[in-house]
Amino acid sequence: MKKPDIHYRFVRKQSKLDRFLVNSSFFNVWPEADVEAVSTFLSDHCPIILKTELSNFGPKSFRIFNSWYDKPGFYDTVVSALSKDPGVNGPPDICLLKKLGFLRAELKKWRDEMLKKKSEDLSAALSDLEEIEETLAVRILTEEDEWILIESKKILKEEEERKSSDLRQRSRIKWAKDDDENSKFFHASVNCRKSSNPIHGLDVNGAWVSKPSLIKKEVFKFFRAKFVEEWVSRPRLVCSDIRRIMGEESLFLDAQFCIEEIKSAVFGFSDDRAPGPDGFSF
Repeated sequence: MKKPDIHYRFVRKQSKLDRFLVNSSFFNVWPEADVEAVSTFLSDHCPIILKTELSNFGPKSFRIFNSWYDKPGFYDTVVSALSKDPGVNGPPDICLLKKLGFLRAELKKWRDEMLKKKSEDLSAALSDLEEIEETLAVRILTEEDEWILIESKKILKEEEERKSSDLRQRSRIKWAKDDDENSKFFHASVNCRKSSNPIHGLDVNGAWVSKPSLIKKEVFKFFRAKFVEEWVSRPRLVCSDIRRIMGEESLFLDAQFCIEEIKSAVFGFSDDRAPGPDGFSF
């Protein structure tokens, strides 16, 4: 019996891609973690560095949550801020921008006071519940104790509902039901967005840049170049065979937008869609 011919091919492996093994709990704590590969130099392994520190790109954008609407003082703050004169003379869009900026500043003050008061109420409710539990061990609760117990549980329940509502809005899950309290799922969705949104660095002229100020500068230069006209004089296209629209159709394209069209487009959006950098959504 003839022995089969066996051919061996030797392949030199240049490097090995090392990895970090993490789970979902890791991303719940560090959603913006970053992995950086460094030079291999003489080793056949590719050293990697796990970074969990956050890059400071400046203050975070302001955002309004739906849970604020029924809070005491929200409506009055909005009405008071919009009724004041921004003190700016100019085009209507500039006046609206300044008025929204003033409204944002007033809502920030109201939000900080509301959260501070809510934190104090939660601390008092937890303290009252501890006292009630100690009282239950020695005697029967009185009518006043039962009222304190009910009110404390009510405060804790309202806070949990607020957190669930805010978490559902931050996750931007469009098909989420109003009665769905799968906070773990929404929390994972928020962390997924946090891990994909950050810009850890940019390749600028062959060099890796990770400093936030330099990254913002390069991003600004990139988008500014998109609004620069490269052609000083564009050639005109002359072709008599091209079909053209005439009459009312041409006038319709050149006409300005009316108030009804703008209102219909804005009010056609969902309440939680298209949050802008100023914190106000449609």
